[in-house]
Amino acid sequence: MSSTLGAAQVTAGYQAATGPDAADEPDRLARWTDGYRPEPGRPDEYRDADGRPRGAWPRLLERLARLSEPEIMARFVSAERHIRDTGISFRIYGDQREHAWPLGSLPLVIEAAEWRSLSAGLIQRAELMEAVLADVYGPG
Repeated sequence: MSSTLGAAQVTAGYQAATGPDAADEPDRLARWTDGYRPEPGRPDEYRDADGRPRGAWPRLLERLARLSEPEIMARFVSAERHIRDTGISFRIYGDQREHAWPLGSLPLVIEAAEWRSLSAGLIQRAELMEAVLADVYGPG
């Protein structure tokens, strides 16, 4: 999401963000998800093979639906500003320019059990890499 909002608009967004009425939540959720269709033949993080939302997605979307649209926009703008202000960037091999880190509008939702498995594998691979480097270059 590219930000073109000025500081006054962001401030106004924060001040106006009191959240929708609880009665609006189901309508907002339906508006966000009713037209959603996974792309055929591609993995889908949001829906399982039977078309049901996966894991924590319903909870995340319900919490987002409690926020007003100006509040959601203000949070995205704030995150983009933080990335820019702290200099979070990357370079493409062979390119001298730095590129701002792109920020997706929605996070990748990982359940606790899946994260435990992923983190164990990441730790194992990091330890292996450290052992290989120590073997090649000697102890640190």
